Amino acid sequence: MFSLSNLLTLSLLLRLLKLDAIATCKYCDLPEPLHLSSCVPIPGPNLLHPLQDRSNDTSLPVGASPCTSLQGGEGLLYLVNSFGTIEPKAAKVLRKPNHR
Repeated sequence: MFSLSNLLTLSLLLRLLKLDAIATCKYCDLPEPLHLSSCVPIPGPNLLHPLQDRSNDTSLPVGASPCTSLQGGEGLLYLVNSFGTIEPKAAKVLRKPNHR
């Protein structure tokens, strides 16, 4: 799978379904930044705009459809528009087999 985004965005998309299951408010109203494994913490208002308002019923299915396909089985390969030297911690975590 080829992703035109960076590793931080891929990390967010891989975890979006889990985040949606545990979040109790809109992402834009999160009291603390969102911490993804080995990525820079992301304040809720800085998340992708379509994801911020969880009260909109269309926000998750639009975002979840690609996220579901990203959750593929063993041996799924991601080709990302980034370099391990630019995002070394995220690259290290995403290389682990159990990064999801």
